[in-house]
Amino acid sequence: GADILDFSQLLIGETTTNIASYITVIESGGNTTLAIDVDGSSSTDFNVQLNGVTGTDLDTLISNGNVVFDTSVNTIRGLTGADAIVGTTVDELIYENGTISDNNGTTRAVGGGGNDTFIFESDDLYNGSRSFEIYDVFIGADTSERDVIDISAYLDGNQTAANIGDYIDISFGGGVANDVMRIFQDGDAGGSGTTAGGGIHDVQISR
Repeated sequence: GADILDFSQLLIGETTTNIASYITVIESGGNTTLAIDVDGSSSTDFNVQLNGVTGTDLDTLISNGNVVFDTSVNTIRGLTGADAIVGTTVDELIYENGTISDNNGTTRAVGGGGNDTFIFESDDLYNGSRSFEIYDVFIGADTSERDVIDISAYLDGNQTAANIGDYIDISFGGGVANDVMRIFQDGDAGGSGTTAGGGIHDVQISR
């Protein structure tokens, strides 16, 4: 069978999208060397030499099962009430989780690096003017840090590209006080649009 190099307990913060920052494949003199950067900080901590191995690359080693690393996604779940949720540099699933019922009950979340998914569940409630504020949301084509706001639990599944503006109203004016996503479960938003520019945004979610 194939030999396996398991780095899952060694590397810190690796994902399928950034693994090339941790393992560099170098072929020379009829051998292949894996330069290992434990924390992905652009410095080699040690080398692993594969004697007599040529004509391969990192993608091939991974797809063939020769190189193994931790591909799990961290999950962070807030408590009932107001929370301060802070993510890390890896991919995470972030749940706000709770009823906000008092004037000081706004939950604030910072995803940090990685491809983070902010998930809203059907029983999350926001009373009065309270909301969920998400900082450091990356919108754009950079796949190394592309964040997702998942509100599918709030909607009934009948949304289309043509009518989504009746359910979601997004306005980006700069800063969490002005970057707002409002959710209309009954489809009465009036089709006011969902256009957002790229880059980093701080978003206030309300419904």
